[in-house]
Amino acid sequence: MDANQPLNVLRMTRTAEQRHLINRPQRTPLELCLLPGDEEGPVGVFVHGFRSSMEGEKSIALVEMAAERGRSWLRFNMADHSHGGNDLGTFRTSRSLEELETVIEWLAPRPVVLVGSSFGGWLSLLAAQYHPKRVAGLVLIAPAINFIQYYFGALPPPLIAQWQKERLHTFTDPNSGEGYTLHADILQDANRCTIDLDTLSLEAPLRVLHGELDEVVPVEISRRLEKRLPSADLKVEVIPGGDHRLNQHMDRILHAVDEIWPH
Repeated sequence: MDANQPLNVLRMTRTAEQRHLINRPQRTPLELCLLPGDEEGPVGVFVHGFRSSMEGEKSIALVEMAAERGRSWLRFNMADHSHGGNDLGTFRTSRSLEELETVIEWLAPRPVVLVGSSFGGWLSLLAAQYHPKRVAGLVLIAPAINFIQYYFGALPPPLIAQWQKERLHTFTDPNSGEGYTLHADILQDANRCTIDLDTLSLEAPLRVLHGELDEVVPVEISRRLEKRLPSADLKVEVIPGGDHRLNQHMDRILHAVDEIWPH
């Protein structure tokens, strides 16, 4: 997508999107936007990161590219932290994974190309493992694989003990200074979603982009993917000077999507 694209063109694409709600028994409905495109081809799905939403810069750039290419594209909000909210008391990794699986099933029988950012990269890799016949390709942006375990599980033992006792704890984002609340059950829940990089297998083509200077997710995680994943179609690109978000490198992200898109 051209960064200097006129605003009226952007508005036309956003208007062309169809908004849907997927109702779920005793759960918050899933809010999603579907851009109709080639009805015979796959559907691209953007899976946003932790404390993010489908309205982020990467999400919008990807749907604009899909419109230019005539592709179908879907973006959605994870119900537990829609719109980047800070009350995450109901957030669980397993629930977010179930939501992604619900979206994939909603799109059946069409295959999907998953583009996962940070936490969304972890979810996308899990979905590709569990639904290999439905996932036709993957682009992972700074994939935060097992990040609940290595970040929150590595907190000082006294803090974890206090968290387990109080059940809810407010953490401070080191970058924004904002507080956000998490339930202690996320630790045990995340263990059910652990990816073992030593035994991981994948059928779909995979592209991974990771900033060399990522201050949130260690770049070594992506390097381990490159070393361990037995895939015939795998490329890991470590971007010199790149940070966690990689918003300044959208051209590389869009190129990666083009590269793995089924023809």
